Amino acid sequence: MQPLRGSDSIMWTIKFRNGTLKRFKFPIRTTAEGSIDCYGGKPMPKMSELTVDGVFTRSMMGGFRAGNPAELIRK
Repeated sequence: MQPLRGSDSIMWTIKFRNGTLKRFKFPIRTTAEGSIDCYGGKPMPKMSELTVDGVFTRSMMGGFRAGNPAELIRK
């Protein structure tokens, strides 16, 4: 497999064992590079609101609790 990247697409050239060549072209971007706001204008969370004594709270972890290594040991 051989990739060839352009400014708006990437083309893959695949050479099979029997000598057949196939080329596939795919677009790589639909928006301008650097134009996306990853967080949508939302403020970053404050770690002090998410932890109690340095441990993440259940609300932060989606209701899950931290694992207990003793629970993994089979008796």
